[in-house]
Amino acid sequence: MATDADKRIGRAVLIARGEMTQQAVAAEMKRRGWKWSQATVWSIEAGERPLRLAEAEALADILKVAYSRFLATETEAHLWSMARRCSDANQEVIEAVRKFLTAREYLGASLDLARQASESVPLGLADGGGWLDEDALENTVRRAVLMHEHRDPEDAWFPEVDEYQGGEIDG
Repeated sequence: MATDADKRIGRAVLIARGEMTQQAVAAEMKRRGWKWSQATVWSIEAGERPLRLAEAEALADILKVAYSRFLATETEAHLWSMARRCSDANQEVIEAVRKFLTAREYLGASLDLARQASESVPLGLADGGGWLDEDALENTVRRAVLMHEHRDPEDAWFPEVDEYQGGEIDG
């Protein structure tokens, strides 16, 4: 028999799972010795099957959250989910900046080698095409912020935010 607590925990698991599929969660739980299937994940998320404490520890490790998060209210779980998305996006920005800086170093080194070999450098790349300017990265960030500020309001970044505001979260 499903209890209100099982339903709340299931909803928190669903939100914590994010974009990871039920099948992937089940496979990882199975790898850790639990007899889970996609149907097990579904029944826990639906609140039809209770989540055992020992399972919660393994599941939290898989989802990279503290298992106490499974006890969160729906609002708390949603806020944690949005904070996690910010953290994930921040990591993507860090990686993109590192790639940009590395590419810029290679461009500068390639221009130096071409000049040392007296090779002709295309006019548009004589100064690195602007990519070697000290403020190139800052200009790119400014451009991204402007694009964000002038985006079409109909473009939903996280559609579930609108659903959450209506009392439902589609996880």
